[in-house]
Amino acid sequence: MQPSNHMNLKNMKKFLAFGLIALTALLLNSCQEDPNRPDEGNLPEKANIRITSETTDSTLCFLFTSDKADITYAIGAMTESELAEIGGEEALAGYITDQLNTGTAVIKTQPSESYKVEDLKLSVNYYAWAVQINEGAIYGDIVVSEAASVARQYFEHLANYYYMAPFAISGNGRYVCGTDDQKTSYIIDLETGEV
Repeated sequence: MQPSNHMNLKNMKKFLAFGLIALTALLLNSCQEDPNRPDEGNLPEKANIRITSETTDSTLCFLFTSDKADITYAIGAMTESELAEIGGEEALAGYITDQLNTGTAVIKTQPSESYKVEDLKLSVNYYAWAVQINEGAIYGDIVVSEAASVARQYFEHLANYYYMAPFAISGNGRYVCGTDDQKTSYIIDLETGEV
C-alpha cells in the first residue's frame, strides 16, 4: 500500500504544479491590453466649456465657448420645471445619454456657438447645459448655466385715458388686471400685449 499512496501523492503534486502554471498563464494573459479598448494616448484633451446668457425683452440666447478649438459637444436648454421633471442636474447624464443614443442630441463642433430659446415663456427660469462627447458618449463633466429668464421691463399701452395702478397680477406673471380712472376694468396679457 505504501507505493500506491506515494504514487498518488506524487501525481497530486504534479496536478497542483500544473494548475499553478495554468493559473499564472491565465493571469498574465488577462493583464495584456485589450485591443478593442481605445488607446488613452489618442483620447482628445478635455475642454473647459463655459455658458453665458444674454437676455432682452423678448429673446434669450445662451453662448457656449470652450478653451479647445477642436471638440465635439452636445448642448441643450430647458426650463426649471423640465429640469426638475427629469430628476435635476444629477439626472442630466442619463438624459443626455438617451439623446445621444436616439440621435436627438444637438451636436456642435465649433469653439463657440449660440443657442436661442424658442417659444419663450416670460418669467420662467431657463438652464442651458453642455458636455464634451467622444465617440458618441459623454466625455468629461456636464456644465450647467446659471438660471436665466426674460421679463418685460415695462409695458406700454397708449390709451385715451389714464390707467390707475393694477390691483392684481396673475401667479405666472402674464396677466395684469385693474380699473382705470373711468372705472372700467381691464386685463392686459403681457406676453401678447392684448388688452
